[in-house]
Amino acid sequence: MRWTTAVVVAVIFFQVSCSKSDSLSRDQAAKLINSSPKFKARPARILLSKDDVERGVANGFWTINTNPIFGEYVDLTPEGKKLFKGFEPQLTGERILDLKDSLPLYVVAVTGITDESSTGQKVTQKSVEFTANYKLDQADPTVHAFLVDLPAGKGGCAFQLYDDGWRIGDCAFLPQQPQQPGEQQQ
Repeated sequence: MRWTTAVVVAVIFFQVSCSKSDSLSRDQAAKLINSSPKFKARPARILLSKDDVERGVANGFWTINTNPIFGEYVDLTPEGKKLFKGFEPQLTGERILDLKDSLPLYVVAVTGITDESSTGQKVTQKSVEFTANYKLDQADPTVHAFLVDLPAGKGGCAFQLYDDGWRIGDCAFLPQQPQQPGEQQQ
C-alpha cells in the first residue's frame, strides 16, 4: 500500500511541477518586465518639479527665459548641455528634461494585474500596472546627485499567454511628477 501511495504522490507532484501555469503573479510579472528588452535602457525623460527647476538654475544647468508669445520657458546653459540633451516642448508649462544618456528602468512594485476577459473563458491576456524608476547609479555622477530624490513613475504592460508561458506585448512608462510641498499623493 505504501508503494502505491508513493507512486501516486510522485505522479501528482510531477504533473503539477511540469504544467504551465495560466496565473501571473506580481513577482513573476516584475521579473518578466525587468528582463524584457522592451524595458531595458531607454531615453530618460524626467518630469521636473518647480523646486527642481529652481535647483537647476542655482546649479547653472539652465536659465528661465520669457517669450512674449509663449511665456516662460527653460533653456539649457553651456554647462547644462554637457549633461542634458534638452527640454521637451514647454507649451503646457511642464518641464520634461531629456538626459543625454539612456538609462535602464527597474520595477519598484507591481501595483495591479487585471484580466482582459470577463466572459468566464480562459484568460490569455492581462494588463499589468507598476511603478518604476531609472537606475540613476548608472548615470553621470552629477546627474545622479541632482536627481537622487526622483520619485517612481507609473507604467503598464500588456501580457499574452502562449503555450510556453506569459510574454510581454506593449509597455509604456511615464515619469512621475514630483510632489510639491503640501500636495497629497494620488
